[in-house]
Amino acid sequence: MNANKSDVAQIFAQNLKKHRKRIGLTQKQLSERLEISQKHLSFIETGVQFASASLIDKICKELNISCGDLFASEKDVNIKEVNMICAMMQNIVMPRFLALESKLQEIEKSLNSNKQ
Repeated sequence: MNANKSDVAQIFAQNLKKHRKRIGLTQKQLSERLEISQKHLSFIETGVQFASASLIDKICKELNISCGDLFASEKDVNIKEVNMICAMMQNIVMPRFLALESKLQEIEKSLNSNKQ
């Protein structure tokens, strides 16, 4: 799969919009469920911005789809490769990201309590 960043963003955007509409949600409804602004979701659905790893995880849960469903293009001959990459992201990257996010929240709490 040889795709540049722009291609991946557009594929992701198209798939996100398709799956959101498939379950009958508006951008407003999905953005509320994801706890982001409707404008941010609109930017993601048009390929202007890209979703963070944690937001991708939330999107998959809300739309009841796999990560591969968001990144696979109709040109992909090997959907197994897409699913393998997504599984690696979910199993390796996400736990590390969430651990880092948790640690940063602890540090922020500590800093805020020291200010008082």
